[in-house]
Parts: sequence; C-alpha cells; structure tokens
Amino acid sequence: MRERLIIALTFMILLTSIVAATCSAYVLHARSAIVHALAVSGTEGEVLNIDVTMIYPGDGLVYIAALPLPAYGPGGQGQMFIASSQLAFYIASMLAWKSPLNYSFLIKVTGNVVEIGGPSASAYITAAMFALLTNNSLRNYVTMTGMILPGGLVGPVGDVPIKVRAAARAGFRVVLVPLLNYIMLPPENYGIKVIPVIDVAQAIRYLVGVELVNKSLTLDDIYGASSNITKTLKYIYETIRNVYENLDMTKLKLRQAEQVYDLYRRAEQEASRGDYYTAASLVYQAIVKYYEFLYRDTYNSKVLTEGVQEAISYFDNIAQNLKKELNNIIDNISSVKPTIYTIDLLIGIYERIHEAEDLLNQYYMYRSSGTIGDALSTLALAKARVLSLYTWLEVLKYVEKHYPSKEISRVALQRVTSIYIQYCKALIGYSQLIKIVGVSSNLEAIVSRLVQLYENHKYVQALGTSFYYLSNIASSLMLGFLRYAVSQSEYKTAQVIDLLLEGAHSLREMALTSTYNLVRRGLLPIYSIMYIQFGDYYMSNINTNNMGAFIDNITMVYNNFILAQLHDDIIEFLYLAQHGNITQTFVPVSPQSTPQTPTVPSAGSYGSNIIISIPVIILSIIIFLAGILLVVVFVLLEKKST
Repeated sequence: MRERLIIALTFMILLTSIVAATCSAYVLHARSAIVHALAVSGTEGEVLNIDVTMIYPGDGLVYIAALPLPAYGPGGQGQMFIASSQLAFYIASMLAWKSPLNYSFLIKVTGNVVEIGGPSASAYITAAMFALLTNNSLRNYVTMTGMILPGGLVGPVGDVPIKVRAAARAGFRVVLVPLLNYIMLPPENYGIKVIPVIDVAQAIRYLVGVELVNKSLTLDDIYGASSNITKTLKYIYETIRNVYENLDMTKLKLRQAEQVYDLYRRAEQEASRGDYYTAASLVYQAIVKYYEFLYRDTYNSKVLTEGVQEAISYFDNIAQNLKKELNNIIDNISSVKPTIYTIDLLIGIYERIHEAEDLLNQYYMYRSSGTIGDALSTLALAKARVLSLYTWLEVLKYVEKHYPSKEISRVALQRVTSIYIQYCKALIGYSQLIKIVGVSSNLEAIVSRLVQLYENHKYVQALGTSFYYLSNIASSLMLGFLRYAVSQSEYKTAQVIDLLLEGAHSLREMALTSTYNLVRRGLLPIYSIMYIQFGDYYMSNINTNNMGAFIDNITMVYNNFILAQLHDDIIEFLYLAQHGNITQTFVPVSPQSTPQTPTVPSAGSYGSNIIISIPVIILSIIIFLAGILLVVVFVLLEKKST
C-alpha cells in the first residue's frame, strides 16, 4: 500500500510541476510608447498619434493596426509603411543589441488623415522601438519626420515645411528633419528649433537622450582590438596584387601601361600606410584599366584584319566564357556552410557575382545597340570582377581555415533574408515611384529572382542579391537626393558643403562604433572595415572648389559608410540569433535647455506585464486538489479491501 501511495503522490507532483512550468512560459511583457508623427492632410499639417507596443517574448514580426488600412501595392505608400516598420524594428534591435527574433511590435495608428501610408514616420518609430527595447522613454518635447533606410540612414520625405509648422502649432520645442530636407528648407522663423539628422543614431540622441556613437574611435582602435583584422586585410591585398602582377603589360602601349601603373603605385602607397582594402581597390581599378585598353586595341586590330563581325564574335566568346566561370564559382561556394565568420564574405561574393552577371547583360545590350565602346568597357569591368572573385574565394578559404565556427541557424538566415527581400522589393518600387534615375526598371524580374532564391532555400545567395540591389538603390537615391537638394537649397554653397561634410562624419562615427563593437566580441567584419577605409579615401580626395565633383565624391563617401553599417547589421543579427540578447551600456545625454510643455499627450513609454498564466495557475491548483482527492480515495479503497 505504501508503495502505491508513493507512486500516486509522485505522479501528482510531476503533473503539477509540468503545468506550473508551462504557466511561467506564458507570461508576456509589454511596454508602449506614443509617437507623435507629423503628417499632411490635404494642404494642412497635423500630429498623427502612433502607439508603438513591444511584446516579449515575440516572433520577430511587426503588426500594423490602422483604419483605414495602409494602401498596398507595388511601390505604393502603404507597402513602404509596412516594409519600413519592419526595417525600423530590425535596425532598432541592432542598435539595442537585442535579438529581433525574441520580440514582436504592434503599431496602432490613429489620426484624422484620410489614408494611412508612407514611410515618413519610420525613423521616429525606430527611435521609439529602441527606447522600448532598452527601457528608456521618449522626450515629449521633441518630434520628428524622416524615412528610415538600410544602414540606419534617415532619408528625405515630402512637405517638410508644412510638417515643421504643424509641430510648432502643437507646442513642440524641437523638430528633427532629414539633413537633405534641411538643406532645402526655406529660411524662415518657424517658431521651433529645427535640427538636421543624417542617421537614426543622431535622432535617438535627441529623442531618447542616449549617445550611441563613440566619437573618439578611429580605425587604429579597431585594428588594435584584433590582430586578425590586419592579417586578413593584408591577405586580401596580397592576393589581388598577385592577379595584377600576372598581367602582361607588354600588350599595352607605353602610355597606357603608365596609366595602369600609376594606379598600382597609389595602391602601394596606401598599403604602406596599412590601408589594405583601399590599396586592394586601387589594384582592382588598375586591372579594370588594363582590360579596357587591351580590349579596345584588340577590337580595333581585329576589325582591320578580320572585319567587324569577327571582332564582335571574339568578344562574345569572352563574355560566354566569363558566364561559365561565374556558374563554376557559384557551384564552388554553394556548399560552403555559413558561419558567423564566413557569412559576411559569402554575402559579398554573391553581391559581386550578381554585379558581374549584370555587367555581362549590359555588354550584350550595348553591343546590340551598336555602342561598341561602352560594350568593351563593360566587358572589361566584368572580366576584372570575375578575376577578383577568385581572390575572394581564396580569402574565404583562408577565413574558413583560421576561424572555424559552427554553422549559423537556418531559422535566423531565413528570417533576415525575408526582411531584406521585403524591404528590397518596397525600396525598388519606391524608387520607381519617385522616378529616381539609375534604378532598374525591371522590377518584376528582380523580385521574381529574389523570391525564387528564397523559395529554393538559397538564403545566403538571396541575401547577397538583396544587398546588391540595396547598395545600388542607396547609391542612386543618395545621388538623386543630393543633387536635387543642392539645386533647391537657398543656403550658400559653403554652408551646404559644411552640412554635407558634417553628415559624412556622423555616418562614419556610427559605422566605426558598430564595427568596433563587433570586433571586440571576437567577430570579423571585414567588409565593414574595408568600406570605412574606402570612405576615408574618398573623404581625403574631396574637392570643395568644384560642386559637381564634390557631389560625386560625397555620394561615394556616404555610400561606403552606409554599406559598412549594412554589413555590420547582418553580422550582429546572426550573432544575436545564436547568442541571445547582449547587455550594452548607453551614455545618457542631458537636455541642453528646459523644454516647453507640449500640448500633445506625453510621448514617454509606459509598461506592464500581461499575465496570461492566471488560468493555468488555477488549473494547476485544481490538478493538485484532484491529486489529493485521488490519494484519499485510493487510501479508503485500500482500507476497505483489507
């Protein structure tokens, strides 16, 4: 009898423990913040209240509640609103060092506008999400307008003068606007302090009151944090230098060879200073220049000796062979397992593969249209890119050998790929909507390719392809916005240049900080460091005396620092997916002046725990009592039987 009693009690305790353990897993933590976004209804500006709620644990998604629902369609404002909200969550979690897979966000929009749509509040929403993730509050005397872009860039939006006046009427003391909008803002007394921001880290400084960047960081600090960085960068330079040294300069005219060598000589100078990626990029440019000269002379020679058709057939043959080489490279890397050390390189390799494929397509397009000069230059670029890909394959083998690590979670790869594909689709559509020159018009084919790669579980290749399009779109957007902003600005040229240079320094500080944070955790953000180096190179060659040349150079500076941040984000996302949340200390920033009390509701965050486990606790008690009753009945039956 005693043995049976012990068995019954043990069963009761185990059952109750299981239910109690289940109960604790169903506790949801929720915190909310009110974002007072600036919107335009007709010709009037107004404040649009957006409730942003963080839920933990979550599923990594953002849910939108709005009436009417955001207008949706390819490149439409509603699509941008939805996609930019998901991107806002992604960037906020990277800045907070929290894995986005562990949280969900609910965005509830209320207001008087006829239709909810557009991404103009997404940078503000990013700051609100960061505040909730880090247990901070929004400052209720600051508001903002601006679109969040990949890499944390705050992109320009429309109707900014109207929105600024609406903020002043509502009683706000400070309004943040995108730098490129600030340049175009008519100089007048708006009755409110207007502050330009270029990236979301600046916006968080004013909206949340914490400093995300370390302004004193340099590249030397990054090199000092890990000797592996310098070794790998040097290996990259030496490998592509070997490609250059195998070129047959005797095939070029003396003057041509001198131009090629001049680029190589500059590369050696950069390498002597330790800027190995800048050096590698200059060597790559020398290789491009070599093949441009070689192909042009070969074409002219073959036209004279064999005729135009034979000359074209010769170069068609080169293009076909390059395509075969690209397919072989794809086959070679498709079996490489992505780790936290190789993922950055794999994405970069796929980016460059896609670039080479596009160059080959452009070659055929130029050849068909009869612009042979452009066709040969494009083919020279494709040839140099394929040669450089062999360099990157060697670097990939080097990293695999020296930095072994376990394979990245397939779930994490799938999630981040999905995020980037969705935003890539939306951003391509948005670029076409505002008619930015340089963005591919073949949206349907691009989206189809991304989706096909994703559905075939080729997540790394899909990521690399998405990165390729995002970098091209970012470049086209930046160049288009910069040129338009400068042409519309009423500021003096020197003021515009100073503002744009200040923006470049801010982007650099953010890229340096995020890269340093990765390196000191033992990671290897090679591409990020390379892009920072090349951004510095363009910064050092900026000519402020020629506005056209300045715009071209500052665009390259912005692009390189943004690309550095993009690569940092992907490494951090996958690192957090494997290791969970990281405790990060943020430096508080004190308000510079006593704020005026706004007439709008407080934007500060508020929190609560949603206890879904109460019914389960009651169920546990019932099971416990039922167990006791079962034991009593069991004892009585035993007594009766005896």
